[in-house]
Amino acid sequence: MSKRTLEAEVWQTRGGHACNKVLTRIQEMDEEEARQWLLLFTYAEQDAERDGERRGARAPWRHM
Repeated sequence: MSKRTLEAEVWQTRGGHACNKVLTRIQEMDEEEARQWLLLFTYAEQDAERDGERRGARAPWRHM
């Protein structure tokens, strides 16, 4: 299940159709490794979102 989700994340990124080596590597992974990579990407995405919220809260005039 984690491998499919990770593969879907790659396909949704810009240029995902050109990531043949990444998709091949995902197929070689076991489920535990795929789950760990998926958690890493999820945490990075959440951190980026929170960082953007913090920057927006510190400088609200930039969004006007």
